[in-house]
Amino acid sequence: MKPMRGVMIFCRVPGVEPGKTRLAEALGPESAAAIYAACLLDTLEAAARSLADRVALCFSPGNAGESLCRWLTAQSWSGSPSRLDGDREYGRGVDCRPQQPGDLGERMTAAFGAAFEAGWDEAVIVGSDIPGLNPALIDRAFLALQDRDVVFGPALDGGFYLVGAAPTTRLNPLAPLFRDIVWSAPDTLPQVLRRAGSEGRPTGLLEAWPDLDAAADIPLILRLLRAYRAAGQPLAPRLMPLLERAGGST
Repeated sequence: MKPMRGVMIFCRVPGVEPGKTRLAEALGPESAAAIYAACLLDTLEAAARSLADRVALCFSPGNAGESLCRWLTAQSWSGSPSRLDGDREYGRGVDCRPQQPGDLGERMTAAFGAAFEAGWDEAVIVGSDIPGLNPALIDRAFLALQDRDVVFGPALDGGFYLVGAAPTTRLNPLAPLFRDIVWSAPDTLPQVLRRAGSEGRPTGLLEAWPDLDAAADIPLILRLLRAYRAAGQPLAPRLMPLLERAGGST
């Protein structure tokens, strides 16, 4: 039987609270907000085009669901209305669910737990600020879960842009891995990998990928996106034009 697969995108609700502070300091709040929204939509499109059967936006702050509904409904993207999960459909066939309280590890653990309780066999969490995240990367995560409990996509800053897991006898394999981790540190992923090794969890790694936190990240990201475009694989169609313009002002 084909496994039930799903992608959860951890995101902030555009326009509800300030985000990308370092990017806003260099480019201005309006440009930073537009870049974030474009990156989120590109990520949503990638998830919808992947092997996933379900797509969910896990949003923050938790009381901003209706704002996310209005924002998402106003956007143009090619999501499929069959990709539904959960009790509340806020817009365009994507399940939107609030992130639970706690640090990042606690929030991810709760999200995986809810996904497995809902019957997902393989679940992937991605960030919403990963420029050029594409369906092939997500599909490789699902492929890795055929013989691994956990898979990570390493970010260049020492964290990870993707984490995927498959439950073992309906247990959440992430619960012990994320306890007492120092988040947003240069060694965040090595901490988690050491924990996975000590727990005996078979773990896979995808290729490294940059995330977008500051204006200094833009030149590297543009080089990556241009290389993919030159190879006939254009990525980040909404984000790239904005970065091209921003790149001239950094």
